[in-house]
Amino acid sequence: MQTKVVTKRVTAYMADAIYKKLEEWAELEGRSLSSLATYILETAVREKNNQNVITVKKDN
Repeated sequence: MQTKVVTKRVTAYMADAIYKKLEEWAELEGRSLSSLATYILETAVREKNNQNVITVKKDN
């Protein structure tokens, strides 16, 4: 039986220049800005988790 993945929404505020760079990056990779932001955040969390800086608990 597959476990349903629960997704959450987050709002971020940033400088216009950063937003434009993220748009450019997303376009270069052929993904949406939302998908790119998710990738960047997941990568950062995994890195900190691997360094034992944080502990990511799995939902039951």
